[in-house]
Amino acid sequence: MASNLTPTEINDLMRRASGFDRDCDCKNKNNKCDKNHNRDNDCKCHDKDDDCKCRDHGKDDCDRRRCVTVCDGEKGERGERGEKGERGERGENGRHGERGERGEKGERGPQGPRGERGERGENGRNGERGERGERGERGERGERGERGEKGENLETLALSAHNLCEQEICVDECGAHIPLPEITYSNGFTPDECFRKFKVHESGHYFITYEIYTSDPSHISSAVFDNDHVIETTICIPRLNGDQFTVSTIVFLHKDDYVSLVLLGEEKGISLQPGTGASLDIFRIAK
Repeated sequence: MASNLTPTEINDLMRRASGFDRDCDCKNKNNKCDKNHNRDNDCKCHDKDDDCKCRDHGKDDCDRRRCVTVCDGEKGERGERGEKGERGERGENGRHGERGERGEKGERGPQGPRGERGERGENGRNGERGERGERGERGERGERGERGEKGENLETLALSAHNLCEQEICVDECGAHIPLPEITYSNGFTPDECFRKFKVHESGHYFITYEIYTSDPSHISSAVFDNDHVIETTICIPRLNGDQFTVSTIVFLHKDDYVSLVLLGEEKGISLQPGTGASLDIFRIAK
């Protein structure tokens, strides 16, 4: 293998390899070699005609030292190539390099093949109720249904009682029961001795309606009582001083209850109008 070193560089390498330059320091221009070390050390100079003087602790002894002069020779022939050395052991892995910068986004690749059909998902929650649609056309009349079974006969239970006298009623806060002695129909009801209260024979839903007419307007109210307790849906309270009281309702009455027509208000006497001053009608409509 050819060397790129100059002859001078080759001589320097040889001197260093021989050890002659190890402790030598030539400073003067005449290539005098001064040595300040053990007397067995070698001193070399570069020019073969120069003297070599050594000094060791003030005593000259050049016989024991060698002065070596290296001259540049001709370039030798190229040596044969040496045999290939054995393969060295694998070195340790180097440290992990730093993460490189993120590359630019690549172009979109071609569309892949269609995947297999996935499993059916769970049902979603019910949506909100939509707006009411328009009314559809009337459908055709259906066929006539079969005749139903004969129902049980519901006995007609009713009461129609009136006050035809121009009678004065003493009203107070506890209530004054109006006597209704003129009974035009009664089935399922029994009046007391004064015709103020009427006993119910059978339980059921009853339709109740009443009318009261007084001679003078007054601050009073009216209602129907059931066992001395007011039925709230029968209360009538005129906004202004009234002389007419009328209400209709449906209530459930129990067997052996007592019903009555009552005026309530401040203590005073109230006169009923001539003719039908008060009336009470009750009909059972269902059990």
